[in-house]
Amino acid sequence: MKPVSITAMALACLLGAAQVALANQITPISSRDWQQDQLVQYRWKADSVPPDWMQRAINGAAADSNRSRRSKAARLGQRDGSDSWVAYAAELPTTAAIAYASRNAPETFKVWLRTHGHVFDWGVLRWCQFFDSAPNGCFDARTAALHEFGHVQGLGHTSVGPPDSIMYTTSLQKPKAGYDQRDFGACDVAALQTRYELLTASTAVSTCLSLGTSLSFAASATSFVTGGSVTFTAGLKIADGVAHTRLAGDPLSGRTVLLQRRPVGGTTWTTHGQMQTAAAEGSYRLAVSPDGTYEWRAFFAAPANEGLKGSGSAVIRVTRQTGSGSCQSGCVS
Repeated sequence: MKPVSITAMALACLLGAAQVALANQITPISSRDWQQDQLVQYRWKADSVPPDWMQRAINGAAADSNRSRRSKAARLGQRDGSDSWVAYAAELPTTAAIAYASRNAPETFKVWLRTHGHVFDWGVLRWCQFFDSAPNGCFDARTAALHEFGHVQGLGHTSVGPPDSIMYTTSLQKPKAGYDQRDFGACDVAALQTRYELLTASTAVSTCLSLGTSLSFAASATSFVTGGSVTFTAGLKIADGVAHTRLAGDPLSGRTVLLQRRPVGGTTWTTHGQMQTAAAEGSYRLAVSPDGTYEWRAFFAAPANEGLKGSGSAVIRVTRQTGSGSCQSGCVS
């Protein structure tokens, strides 16, 4: 298959005023995917082996990608003999960039980082990792490599700057804020999550997203006698109708789901307690001993640290049986 090249327009000569960061602007992603959680390994290009300090920076960036992807995007690692490679070279497929990447997912990728001391028309390229004490004006090689690994994952450039994205068009020199960013930003993660799904059901959803949720709700009984207990269960998931269809219906574990009640016909809900995470992904449960007849629901409030909307479940009435007769069908004692 023909490789799809994505140039790293992280040019040291573009040091103008930063554009306004838009926190809800998802980093664009190309049309070709790796397999979910695919391990994609790289070697050092034989005629362009990076020096030790650059190898450490590149491998550190691969670890940064693996740690901060928060999705089932590709896992990266260095291994001799791999088909993909990383080069440290004076000549790149473009004359202007300090680094460059091309990808042919789901098979291979190539990454180039320009050699320290390369002379551009704007000045001399200096990598911070080359120095024992990095001077102002240098570029962080680990950040540049993470940017290129973002391209490898399929991320394109964005006007959103650090810390919301590592894929900002312009490379930043020390000491500008974000010059040494070590994580994919929230808007990068959003693109990876919508394309590859969450890493686990308990992985936080990027704040660059705004996904609807839905709650199923059930009770072990709809009536009881005094002293009896009822177990309520709920299922939290990403709503089926969200725009990012690959995430639709995915379960959400480890969130705060509340069990609430109100008097029959009432309008004000009171929180009875927090439901506990159950064994199945996205499942929650709580056993209670009601003291009267109430309407019950599960409720999920939109969290401040995630791109999820809140939701409430359907309402279930649980009735207390009166009189001295035995418990009837559908009740507990």
